[in-house]
Amino acid sequence: MQKSAVLLVALLILAGSWGVVRPLAAWQSPDSRPPAIVAFTSDLSSLTVAETEAGETTVVLSWQALNLADPYQLHLDAYQLDEWVSLLREHETLPPAGTRTLFVTHPLNFGPPTYRLSVVDADGRVVDERYVIIPYDVESVTEPPAIESFATSAENLDANDLALGQARAPLSWEISNRVPSANLVFEQVLDDGSAIDVELPRPNLWVASKGEGAVAPLLPRDSREVHLRLRVVDVIADRVYDQAELTLPVVGMVSPTVTPRPPATAQPGPQIIAFSASPNPAYRGDSVTVAWSVRGQGRITLYQRTSDQRLPAAIATGLTSQTGSVAVPLTGEAFNAASSVGFTLQLQDSAGRNIADRTVVVDIVDRGSGQVVLFTASRTSVERGGAVSLTWQASGTDGTVLEIIDTSGNS
Repeated sequence: MQKSAVLLVALLILAGSWGVVRPLAAWQSPDSRPPAIVAFTSDLSSLTVAETEAGETTVVLSWQALNLADPYQLHLDAYQLDEWVSLLREHETLPPAGTRTLFVTHPLNFGPPTYRLSVVDADGRVVDERYVIIPYDVESVTEPPAIESFATSAENLDANDLALGQARAPLSWEISNRVPSANLVFEQVLDDGSAIDVELPRPNLWVASKGEGAVAPLLPRDSREVHLRLRVVDVIADRVYDQAELTLPVVGMVSPTVTPRPPATAQPGPQIIAFSASPNPAYRGDSVTVAWSVRGQGRITLYQRTSDQRLPAAIATGLTSQTGSVAVPLTGEAFNAASSVGFTLQLQDSAGRNIADRTVVVDIVDRGSGQVVLFTASRTSVERGGAVSLTWQASGTDGTVLEIIDTSGNS
């Protein structure tokens, strides 16, 4: 059995000039070198919304960090609702290199499953961080969202309760073929054909595809029936995918001492629908376009924090447009040595209370200073005709060239 030794070399096509190797200005001991996250990856390329809601799919997160001497530690978090939630057990410490297998759960918002790996010092300051985002698979969902069931366990509604705004109608529902921008709307259809929102207050706008909950209908003006409607809508395109209705009879009479009044209609607070920054990575000196989409009325503030800044800096405040974008130039002293910049969208209500925030990180690279960040092979030797898996990561390049070179140096 013959074996061939091959030398695998990744050559970078650089924008501008070939990179050169420069000696370090001064030798640093391993303990004095700053920590850094070299890689943070996932074995999942995408998931459907249905798979995410089911919570039965696992993801393997892998990472590699350097110089994690005391007092630095790795933290692993998932974004849920509007905050980061730790995935570590109490007093758990992550090794510099490792993997973690998790069940993917829905974040309970309109964003895809998002994970964060961060290096934190003893004071809780973030020194370095990387994100893994598992995008939603929309290509495999070939049918539009549809209502599979819409039902109530109530047999009727009391007239006095309806008049006082105290009536509650328990509902159950199930939706199929959910897409990321779809949401559920619960309404009461009135005698004149118009509709009102009868949802109770809740902390998040997004509604699960399968669930149970109650709504608060009011007393019809003329009829003795309450008509409830469920609509599946696209929150961006403002179109209806599907709708279903059910009817409940009104029983009893309104007491003469009761003054009919409608219940307070539930208005979910503002929410972040989408937040992105492109291109990523971006060249130092170029601009990055930061774009957002929010639902409801709120005040938006945009912050940026480069990799070598401890505190974020506001770059736009008092924004009220529900959709918009801002071009941010990567120029000036703040970007001279930064390897990345994080953009944070903070959403506040009319009282100035923070409702939600979301962060995206853009890697900053230099033209003509490309480097191979990671290059590994699954085997150190291979039989003739066999296969080997290669993994690489490069920055500051317009592309990479992969060549196979034998022991004589011939490609």
